[in-house]
Amino acid sequence: MNQESLTNQINQLRSTLGKIEHALGTVDEAIVWTDEQGRVQWCNSAFNNLVGQIHLLVLGKQLLDLFPLRRAGQLLNKSDHPFKITVDTKTKNQGCYEFIKDSQTLTLEISGSPLEFPSSSPSPKEEVCAVLVIRNITENQQTAQALQQANEELERRVAERTQELSLANEQLQQELAERHRAESELQATSSRLSALIQNLQAGVLVENEARKIVLINQEFCSLFGIPAPPQALIGYDCEQAAQSTKQLFQEPARFIERVAEILQQKQIVTNEELLLQDGRILERDYVPIFIENSYYGHFWLYRDITERKITQKTIQKNNDLLKIISSTQSQFITASSADSLFDGLLENLLQLTKSEYGFIGEFVNKDFENLQIEEVYVKRQGEPSLKIPAIEYFIWNQETGYLQDKKGEFPANKFFREVMITRKPVIFRLSRCCGEKIV
Repeated sequence: MNQESLTNQINQLRSTLGKIEHALGTVDEAIVWTDEQGRVQWCNSAFNNLVGQIHLLVLGKQLLDLFPLRRAGQLLNKSDHPFKITVDTKTKNQGCYEFIKDSQTLTLEISGSPLEFPSSSPSPKEEVCAVLVIRNITENQQTAQALQQANEELERRVAERTQELSLANEQLQQELAERHRAESELQATSSRLSALIQNLQAGVLVENEARKIVLINQEFCSLFGIPAPPQALIGYDCEQAAQSTKQLFQEPARFIERVAEILQQKQIVTNEELLLQDGRILERDYVPIFIENSYYGHFWLYRDITERKITQKTIQKNNDLLKIISSTQSQFITASSADSLFDGLLENLLQLTKSEYGFIGEFVNKDFENLQIEEVYVKRQGEPSLKIPAIEYFIWNQETGYLQDKKGEFPANKFFREVMITRKPVIFRLSRCCGEKIV
């Protein structure tokens, strides 16, 4: 090989090495090559930037002085440096280390690889070099730490949420148990209440807010002559039922109007009396059903109070009679004249019988004992007449005036003949346009 060819090969080798160095300088990882004593033989630009030195000042420097490393904040011993581990063990190794640059701690992942070259000294021992590839994983580490913290926070929240859900589940189980217990008690109470209502001596009707029958008892059906059993009426429309039963009342239209008024007002109604066509008297109560201010329907209660009203009237009449007897007795004692006595007596009798007109008369006839009563007429001797010391005022007209004669007496054959002749109480009725009055 001549000198020129050798020169060309050397130039090509230099060119190739330059290209390789330029190529290695473009990679992100820092690369440094040291000899066995730890002196820097070569490095790329990424390593220069990492240590903050220009390339010429880095070459030949001790790597331990140029590139001190730490772990957990503590400076590493020389024997623990990745360069030393690579040279001493002659094996590949990898680890994470800390490096402080510009007061900022960087996290570096360093891979060490040993290189063995023939020794330039007379000794046959090979020289061991070290090549370190350094990758800055600070951001990755921070991301990993943030992710780890996020995972820990998530796990903490999951644990807290799990505990909360566990407590909520326990509470829910308790509430469900309490609800089941309450439902059982409510069902038992409802059964007892239903049995009570079914056996109650009053008609009970419960409607929902849509006026559909929810509960009804047999007594209600009996009061209104409903042939169907109570259970068959559940869900029936109450408005339609009211229309079908209104004819039972003396005032059908008023019955419907009053029900509508009660439902609109939604106020409690008690002891409201209703008159039926057959003479019965019903007493009605109404209660609107509100639960926690929410409207749920109506409660109706009907009682047959006919016997009670008859008893009350009888007691009242007896009391009135006793008052009149007592008053009459007092008048007999204190009356100054027969006229005032008869006037008071007549007034008491009118009140007792609830009459409008009346009189008290004396039958005048010496032959009274000889009067004979036959089946269809009165056979009498003489002309019996009435002498009236007390009479309730009423308007005399041409038709009634003839009853009184010139002496102020009333002929017995013209006026209340049966009373005067038979000497027995007689009650009869006169038909009027507005009904009948007892005279």
